[in-house]
Amino acid sequence: MRISRPSIIRIVGSLALTVGVAVAGLAAGAPAPLAVKIVSVTTPVARGTEGRLVVRTAPYAQCGASVQSQSDPGRTIAALPSQTADPAGLVTFSVRVPGIAKPGPYPVTVSCRGGGKAAAAHLLVTVR
Repeated sequence: MRISRPSIIRIVGSLALTVGVAVAGLAAGAPAPLAVKIVSVTTPVARGTEGRLVVRTAPYAQCGASVQSQSDPGRTIAALPSQTADPAGLVTFSVRVPGIAKPGPYPVTVSCRGGGKAAAAHLLVTVR
């Protein structure tokens, strides 16, 4: 099969336009997926003192944090109040660890919602 030179030019031009539109679409892009990243955390944290957890997510996302039981990770023993991320996407949670807390690792979950999306981060905080 033989393709004429004008046909090749039309095909190549059409491909270049399609690729150009696809690349422009990626550059303008759909919004990035929501992420929750741990920036810093106080661990280990002594009983009777305050622990802090800082996360980065999307600007103005709504975030909450919960602490699960050591023996039953499905059971929440502390839910921290929801907070709104600042313009840089930072959220800081602070909590005073009860003096009667059992030493050891506690699972913590931080969940954020924004722009119709949701994400979570999981970590362990050790109480001593």
